[in-house]
Amino acid sequence: MFDEVPTVRARFLMGLRCHNCHHMTKRVIESPDLEDAPCSVDELLQSAWLQRQSFSCAECDNPVATLVSVKQLALDDDFVPVAHEPCHMANSA
Repeated sequence: MFDEVPTVRARFLMGLRCHNCHHMTKRVIESPDLEDAPCSVDELLQSAWLQRQSFSCAECDNPVATLVSVKQLALDDDFVPVAHEPCHMANSA
C-alpha cells in the first residue's frame, strides 16, 4: 500500500569547485542505509559510490568539479537542505 521509504545511513556536506569557472559551492548528499554504503568520511572518500556521483556546474554547465572538503553531518539534527547552488550533484546510484 505504501512505498517503502529508504532510510539514510549518513549525511555529508561537500565543498566543490568547478574546473572551468572555479565557482565554489556546497552540496549535501545522503548515503542510503544499504550494506555497502559509506557511513563515515573515510569510507565515503574510498567508496565507488562517491565516484559514481555526477557533477554539472549551473554557471557554465561543466561536468567536472574538484571535491575540496567533506564534513559528516549529524543524522539526529533537524535537516535543512543546502539551497541549490551553481554546481549540481545528482545521485546516480
